[in-house]
Amino acid sequence: MLDRLRRFARPMSAEDPRSPEERARDERAKMVDVQIRARGVADERVLAALLAVPRDAFVAADLRGSAYADDALPIEAGQTISQPYIVGRMTELLRVGPGDPVLDVGTGSGYQAAVLAQIGCRVVSIERHESLADAARERLARLGYGDRVEIRVGDGSRNPKMRATVRSASIDCASSADRSVSPAATACNVSATWSVEQSFRR
Repeated sequence: MLDRLRRFARPMSAEDPRSPEERARDERAKMVDVQIRARGVADERVLAALLAVPRDAFVAADLRGSAYADDALPIEAGQTISQPYIVGRMTELLRVGPGDPVLDVGTGSGYQAAVLAQIGCRVVSIERHESLADAARERLARLGYGDRVEIRVGDGSRNPKMRATVRSASIDCASSADRSVSPAATACNVSATWSVEQSFRR
């Protein structure tokens, strides 16, 4: 799959008068309209967030030509950034708004956390791979989301002791042995949502 995506990633044509930023913006708009809105995601806050967050900033340089493809893409540590529609649908199901605290289990590249932050949520994101957590933290800060996203290294399948009241949780990856999440989230790279009313204490 990785070789296929790299082979078909389209470099910017010398004849294309658009800047890379303009081309990415146009491809992002097409992604939202064709892949997400057309499949039934209707929450305008979610659609606006997906339109605003530069997905190409969350993938490797040699895959940026495929950043807005209708696919999950590989990232470091053998993980993936989820298919755009999955991120959109999952975010819509959370039914969150500005100021809502959200637990994001499985930070990965940080794309899901960025979409939630763009909506205005306060996000605590847990990632078990320290290298991914460090890269996502730097990336989110550079893109202006650092004040709304806190990334912690840990096993999200275990009870995270956090000093916050969490309204909803985004579960991007869960162990099949983890019985605290819905069955739909028991396989890695399958996204699900989990509404909770629970206080976490240190």
